[in-house]
Amino acid sequence: MINIIARRDIRAYLLRKYFVFMIVPMINPDGVAAGHYRMDIYHHNLNRHYKNPDPVKQPMIFAIKELVGYLNSENRLFFYCDLHAHAAKKGSFLYGNALDFVMQVESMLFAKVMSLNCINFEYESCNFSKKHMNARDRGEKLTKEGAGRVYVYKTCNIIHSYTLECGFHYSNHLSPIVKPSTYKPQPNLPRHMSCCESEVTNIESDMYKETPVYYTMEIYEDVGKAMLVSILDIFQKNPATRITNSPYGSLENIRKEIALKTCKFNRFKKDAAIRKKCNKINELVQEVFYEEFAKKNVFDKPKVVSAPKKVYSENRFVMKITNESPSQSSSKVRNFFPTKFQTLTIKESATLESSAEDQNDDVESSEERSVSRMNKKPSAKPKLKPLVPVQTKELPPPKTSLRSSIKFQKLQTQASLDMQTYDSPASKVKQPGMFEVYALEPARIEERGLSNNPLTKSK
Repeated sequence: MINIIARRDIRAYLLRKYFVFMIVPMINPDGVAAGHYRMDIYHHNLNRHYKNPDPVKQPMIFAIKELVGYLNSENRLFFYCDLHAHAAKKGSFLYGNALDFVMQVESMLFAKVMSLNCINFEYESCNFSKKHMNARDRGEKLTKEGAGRVYVYKTCNIIHSYTLECGFHYSNHLSPIVKPSTYKPQPNLPRHMSCCESEVTNIESDMYKETPVYYTMEIYEDVGKAMLVSILDIFQKNPATRITNSPYGSLENIRKEIALKTCKFNRFKKDAAIRKKCNKINELVQEVFYEEFAKKNVFDKPKVVSAPKKVYSENRFVMKITNESPSQSSSKVRNFFPTKFQTLTIKESATLESSAEDQNDDVESSEERSVSRMNKKPSAKPKLKPLVPVQTKELPPPKTSLRSSIKFQKLQTQASLDMQTYDSPASKVKQPGMFEVYALEPARIEERGLSNNPLTKSK
């Protein structure tokens, strides 16, 4: 799926434009490392612990649950899908939830549209029953109420919450699909992109001549691609859709056919108004789902925002630094650019003085101070005096002679800015023009050839 989303395809471009995808590659790495494909290291089925996950034993499930809750609180969650490998069944299919009639038709519509986009997807094997939501697997204590798709539906009340199951071997049968409609470049879309189709989507290709067709990485990728493309189809945003070339002709006709089959379910037979809902299914879906989704302004054109001016990396670094406190900014600038930004220390002193004045001003309120700051004219930039090299002074003879056992004795002196810095570990700059200098032993002075240096004449 990640390869499909990042592809140079016009449909991938629209998916990136309209939606944000949050993909978790694997939620059971420790179980897989231990040789399991279903259980974790505690022999728990992680797809049964979404209701009450343990943050210690099931940290991945706990994190996904928190993320889903956050997205739902922000009204940003639209689609949820678990990607599973089924060990017993063959083929590729979806597990959905038992919903109300209108929402049920729309949930099943996605699976039907997905079957029109993928040869290896089997719509007849999909399950949307209420019994399947509460079933218990053999040898397990927890039911499927703790599964991800069931929990997300009951908690967030979203229609599109599924589990995509793919077998290990091959499909039960192949579903021929029609060719997509011819893509015509549009003025609001990039012209250098097109619709890329491979031989996996062509049932007449050589890979489908011998049956059964065992699953390959290309087939698994095509199933994921069909799911992504179907998201654009249900919103009628796919520029190369297959629905128009299919026997149905339109999305409304597919929805009507699904409604006629769904009204025969046992849980809907007792509804007296089911026939009226079936005849007005497109209008009801528009009211229940699409009008609410339109409030999110997903497909609206973004407002034109002036692009920021391009700046060099050094200037961008200074802009980031000035947003922090003065003490932090000065240290960072000195560490990274010790020679190019000497004016920053003066600017910082000005900001420190202004901040001190604001703190001492207890008469004005916070609003008045903010207004005064807005109306305050920017002060003129201080002019820097040219740096003049300072003449070095000889050190006075020490009152007491240094012993040979003492390797270094710390002294401070004012030296010129262009003086030679030695490879001593303590030669660090503290202030402009101030250096930390150490008196060396006579033996070390002769080794380094510094006997003529005025700083080392006094032993």
